[in-house]
Amino acid sequence: MPLSNNASEEITKQKTMETRTKDLRDRMDLDYGLYTLEDSLYFIPKVEGKWDNVVTNRAASEGNTMIDYLSYARRMLWIPQTDEKEAARKHLTETEQLANGCIQLADEINQNIPEYIRMQNLLAFYRILRGWSAGRYILRDEDDKLIPDIAIWDPRNTYWYSGRKGLTWVCYVSYAGEEEVKEEFNKWNGKASDSGDYAGLVKKHIIWGFREQDKGKEKPIAHEGVIINGEWVKEPEPSGLDYIPVRIGAGRSQPIITDGKQRDTMKNVGESYLVNNRKMLPIESRLLTYKIHRAGTEAKDPRTIEFDGSKSEGQPPPIEGNPYSKGSLVPLDTSKGQKLGDSLVPKSEGHIDSSLGAWLGLENSGGLPPLVQGLGPTPETAQATDMVFRAAMDKLKSFKIGMEEDYIWYAHETVRQFKNGDFGEYKIEGYDKGDNKFRTKIKPDNIDESWKFRCVLIPDELREKATKMGIADQAVKGGFMSPESASDQFQIVENPSLEKEKINRAMAEKLIPELALFEMSEAKLEDLGLTKADDKNRQKDKAIIENMLIRMKINQMMQSLTPQQPQTGSPNVEGIPRPMPPGAQTAATGSQANTARRAQPNIPQPIRDAAIRQQGGA
Repeated sequence: MPLSNNASEEITKQKTMETRTKDLRDRMDLDYGLYTLEDSLYFIPKVEGKWDNVVTNRAASEGNTMIDYLSYARRMLWIPQTDEKEAARKHLTETEQLANGCIQLADEINQNIPEYIRMQNLLAFYRILRGWSAGRYILRDEDDKLIPDIAIWDPRNTYWYSGRKGLTWVCYVSYAGEEEVKEEFNKWNGKASDSGDYAGLVKKHIIWGFREQDKGKEKPIAHEGVIINGEWVKEPEPSGLDYIPVRIGAGRSQPIITDGKQRDTMKNVGESYLVNNRKMLPIESRLLTYKIHRAGTEAKDPRTIEFDGSKSEGQPPPIEGNPYSKGSLVPLDTSKGQKLGDSLVPKSEGHIDSSLGAWLGLENSGGLPPLVQGLGPTPETAQATDMVFRAAMDKLKSFKIGMEEDYIWYAHETVRQFKNGDFGEYKIEGYDKGDNKFRTKIKPDNIDESWKFRCVLIPDELREKATKMGIADQAVKGGFMSPESASDQFQIVENPSLEKEKINRAMAEKLIPELALFEMSEAKLEDLGLTKADDKNRQKDKAIIENMLIRMKINQMMQSLTPQQPQTGSPNVEGIPRPMPPGAQTAATGSQANTARRAQPNIPQPIRDAAIRQQGGA
């Protein structure tokens, strides 16, 4: 869908898409109202009387638990590289560092803005609360510095058209104050809205699309423009990319069902965390309101005032509403024969308690059980508790996978734009997949874009690592995986190939102790300052050490060839005579008893059997 020079036509496209997705956006608004505990969604209507309304905090507590669980999870973003050659490892490492460094730099650029929220927190919020995610990514050069411009958008305010090859038109609606807009667009002299829900704010339409003149070209160029109050404040400018650098992704598993009611099923696409309990939360609040209201009325009984109406100048105030309302007064006119009767016995609350208990059970099965919040009955063993907790948090799996896919897209987009753009060499720093600090220089020639990234969010690193170690150990022992593949699959170590070299070196040092001594001597030479600059001295000392090691090895071999005197109390080794005890040589001979005291050779059983067969044959 080509961009138009007429801004009003672009606004019309946005309105059309808003109509098509109305049910989806209404559902998002409802979920946000439930999450923020909006009174109008929970309170009992006034037509049913006056109530001490109570709002359950379940939507907020569950939502915040899920959002925080993924917001502060450790992120591992890497390229699986078990089978790569040593020469290619450096390029893959630089590719990983470029993606990780740019994603972290995007947060650092905006950290001075007080209201800025980290990229991972925003993705967790929108994925869980909206069920969708949206964002735009542009990599550019400013003053010889690499600037990753990542904007995480609210999916509720994102509109799009798509075709065979992806997005063809995108609009994001946002709101800002007058001063912010004037700072961004110097030529704008308009005014903010003075009425409606967004009074005091300026509505912006950020538009992405392709020009009409690019239609039919093999590589059309995506343009970006901004509309305020129906006018272009930023004319569509070419981005240099032949695609729209925007990602819009739905979570969960329900597609649009086209059966003549497409709008009705659109709201089910990308469901939020409230999918199971959305309609149950107001009923829980109603049941809680019944209990609180009854508790309040019973906490203070109505007080009785007796008076003589024949002597009273004025009439007593009439009884209004329920006499058991808190603080109510019940007047009694003694001149009319009124007297105090028995107290009204309230009905049992058993039906309220049973209904509330059943309702909470249904909500626990649809949402997070109390165990996740540290409440409720727990299993007797820690292992069972861990299993139940992990099973409960599996409800986060779809949101977690969605966030991981988002990060993979941003990583691929970083590599794609850097490799194919007009960029030079830049200093990149950040933390790698092992959470180790790195600082390096990277240029496009050293970037390999043919590999695919993987991403894993680890909320509980210690528990996750212990689980992966156990699975990897069983897979290797069972012959289903090699140690290198298991290490790379479960990310037990950062570099499986390098770790294999370390293991082989440790085994070699164990079998040949002299290697460890040699490495110690090498380290000693470096401590003494004998580096490559002192090559002659280094080679001389190295030769002395090698000669010493050779002599030690020769001495060991000579000792092994020299006959050793039998020692008293030596172990009984098959095929080797047991040494004679002291005094055995001087013992009397010729008798059966003395013969029995002599050391007898311990002949292996196979030799005994062969000798017996030969004697029998003779």
